[in-house]
Amino acid sequence: MSTHTYEMLQEAVRLQQYIVFDTETTLINKDKSLYVDPPEFVLGSLYYPRHGINAMSTFYTKSTFVSNLEVFIKTLRGTRKWPSVIVGHNLAFDILQVDSRGVHDSRIIFWDTAIFEYEAYGQQYKFPSLNDSCARYGIESKDSEVSEMIASGISPKDIPKEILEKYCIQDVCITHKLFRKQLEVYSSLSNPHKNLILQRMLFKMNTHAMSINGMVMNADVLDSTIVSLEEKLNFFESRLRWQMHKSLPNLSFEDCNPNSLPQLRSVLFGDSYKTTAKVLTGAFYVTGPRKGEPKSRMESWTCSVAAHVYSSLLGKLVPTLDEQALRKLTKSAFVDDLLEYRSLAKELRTYFKGYKEASKVLPNGDYSVHCEYKHTITPTGRISANKPNMQNLKSGE
Repeated sequence: MSTHTYEMLQEAVRLQQYIVFDTETTLINKDKSLYVDPPEFVLGSLYYPRHGINAMSTFYTKSTFVSNLEVFIKTLRGTRKWPSVIVGHNLAFDILQVDSRGVHDSRIIFWDTAIFEYEAYGQQYKFPSLNDSCARYGIESKDSEVSEMIASGISPKDIPKEILEKYCIQDVCITHKLFRKQLEVYSSLSNPHKNLILQRMLFKMNTHAMSINGMVMNADVLDSTIVSLEEKLNFFESRLRWQMHKSLPNLSFEDCNPNSLPQLRSVLFGDSYKTTAKVLTGAFYVTGPRKGEPKSRMESWTCSVAAHVYSSLLGKLVPTLDEQALRKLTKSAFVDDLLEYRSLAKELRTYFKGYKEASKVLPNGDYSVHCEYKHTITPTGRISANKPNMQNLKSGE
């Protein structure tokens, strides 16, 4: 692991060996990982303070922006004495837009202003926004016009060029001011805290690289496992329905639902449940395509089930009847089947169908999963993941 230190950062800033950049993209697909379905790149803005504020540049094509960033990074890699710094708010997102291969250089310090806000203040600020972070230091917020347009569902690519360009440049200028203010706070921290923050930012870039690389799943194994799990799930669902049908009068086999908590409570504890059915009214249609057919209406009523051996435990269990609550019950075929059914359903939904739906298909037909790691959520500093949550993988899977 790299050993970035405060002195290295301080020297890079003194020599103005840092850039601040931001990208604007089309609207994000909320259901898929950015690493599987990245948004269309619309506009980028880059600020290199060594050349002064007039060095601000905007780029409207992805190839142009990548070209300029690659030239800059090649220059950095030729720097032997001191690393340089790349600054941004939620930096990994912007780097993904301009470099899908992943920027990774041990001499570069990646300074994420959102991570600093989270780490410097004891993990109190979850998902620190740029505006909220600036407000803490008395820095002006971004122009709300474009933000409101995007929030209303207007894609940045449909926003007039001059308005979007002004917004993007303003975003970078504000991020630069925030960075300088953060450096003032940073300088007052203890050396262990300073180095911890730098390592946290490096950790973010490491998980960024992990997300780019992803995890490959063999298509044949995955698809055959899905079929096998579906067969097992259907078997246990049918067994549960039959057992519930025996215990719940006035409820058809088809209406018995192993996922219905009221029905499960009735089977296990002798509780009451509601049922609905069509009842003939005694009248008939006299006109129209259904002429002569009997009329019916839906009626619902409450049925009671006699007290069960578990009835004395009813008030002591978690109302949701989760796994922990069910395991407190005396062993029975119904409870065992229900636990197995839930385990299979979760395994199928989360680790197989869920991962397949969240993945992208590789040229050879296999699937590649690329989750998003979140570094600014928990109050303990622990990272989390979603789309999908690969931290839920069981040992050996």
